Amino acid sequence: MPFKNRKLKNGAYPVVLQVMFLRKPKRFTLGKNLWCFEADWNEAAGTFKKSTENYREKNAILDKVKHRVNEILFEFERDKQPFTFEAFEDKLTGNEKKQVYSSFDKFLATLVDEMRAQSKLGNAKIYNDFGVALNNYRSTSKIVLSDINYNFLKGFETHLYKRGCTGGGIHHYMRTLRAIFNEAIRRGLVSKDFYPFKSQLNPNGYSLMNLKSEAAPRAVSLEDIERIKRFDVTSYPNLNLPWKVFLFSYYAFGLNFADLVVLKRSNIQNGRIVYRRAKTGKEYSVAITEPMQAILSEFARKDSIFLFPFLTESIHQTPLQIMNRKHKVLKQINDGLKVISGLLDLPASLTTYVARHTFATTLKDKGVNVAIISECLGHADLSTTQAYLKKFEQSKLDEVASLL
Repeated sequence: MPFKNRKLKNGAYPVVLQVMFLRKPKRFTLGKNLWCFEADWNEAAGTFKKSTENYREKNAILDKVKHRVNEILFEFERDKQPFTFEAFEDKLTGNEKKQVYSSFDKFLATLVDEMRAQSKLGNAKIYNDFGVALNNYRSTSKIVLSDINYNFLKGFETHLYKRGCTGGGIHHYMRTLRAIFNEAIRRGLVSKDFYPFKSQLNPNGYSLMNLKSEAAPRAVSLEDIERIKRFDVTSYPNLNLPWKVFLFSYYAFGLNFADLVVLKRSNIQNGRIVYRRAKTGKEYSVAITEPMQAILSEFARKDSIFLFPFLTESIHQTPLQIMNRKHKVLKQINDGLKVISGLLDLPASLTTYVARHTFATTLKDKGVNVAIISECLGHADLSTTQAYLKKFEQSKLDEVASLL
C-alpha cells in the first residue's frame, strides 16, 4: 500500500507492507525504488496498475513479499513462537543479529563469556549454575526468550521445589533469570511486551515476593563457642587447620572465608589487618588480637606472600585459578568442621559461615548495639543484621515461655 503520510520529492508515495497485530499497525518499507503515484495504485487488488512504469517487475516484487509473509506466519504457527513485530521484521529482512540468540543457551553463554572476560568470575559461576538448573527443567537449547512467560516460571518453580530447593534458593534462581531477561530487553533481543515478571506494566506477572526460606540458626551458643575454643586438637592434628580457620574468622569480626584465603602479609598494617571485602569492595580494618596473632604466627611462611596455606603464588595466578582453589579448599575446611561438630556433639554442623554468624550473635548476647554489629559485619543496612539475629532472639523467648 502507498504510505500517504509520507510524500516523496517527486510527489509520489512509498509503497510499504502494513501488518496489524492486536489492533496495532506496523509498517515495513519495501525498498527505495518501490513507490507510486496515487493514480497508479489499484487499491482493491493491492497492486500497481498497468499505467505504472515497469508495473510487471514491481508487482512481481509484491508477490514475493506476500509469499514470504505467508511463510513467516506459518513459521510462527509451526514453531509455536509468540508473534512480535521485532521477530517478524528479523525474519522478513533476514537479519541474523537476533537470530543468533534465538536459543536461550546461546545468549546465556554470551553473558557468561562477557563476565569471565571482565574477571567477574563469581557472577559467571552464578549464571552458569543457573543454566544447569534451568536445563534440568527444560533444554535451554530449545528455549527462546519469548517462551519465558508466567506459566513457564511457575513450572520452573514447581520443578525446583520437587528437587528439594528451598524458597530462598528458588528466589536466587529467579533473580538471576530476571536479570538475564532485563539484559535481553536492553539489547533488543526480546520485546518488553513479553516481560514475564511482576512490574508496574505487568501487575499480574510472576512475583518473587513469596519465595522465602525460614531462617535457620547458623550460630552456636556462648557455651558452645567456649567448648570449640577448648577443643583438644592435639588428638586430631588433621583438624587443626579447619579449627584455626573457624576461630580466626570468629576473632576477625566474622571475616569471610573468601577474603581470608587471599590475605597477604601486605594486609598487616600497624598491628591491624586491613583488607577490602571482595563481595562489596568496602575496606575494613581489624585489630590483631593475641589469639589472632597466635594463629597467624603458626601458619606464617617465609616463602609465601599469603597469610594462610591455601594459595601458592607461582600456581594460583589468574582469577579463575584462585576462584577454583577457593571452592576446593572451602569444601575441605567445612568437611573438617563437620567432624569437629560431631566430636563436640554440637546441635548443628559448623561451617566457615557459622563463624560469621556466631561472631554477630556473641556480640548481641553481650549487649553490643546492633548498629555496631552491623558496621562490623559490613552490612548495608540494619535489616540485614537483624535478619542474622532474629531467629536466635525468638529461640530465647521460647525458652522463657517454657518456664511459665
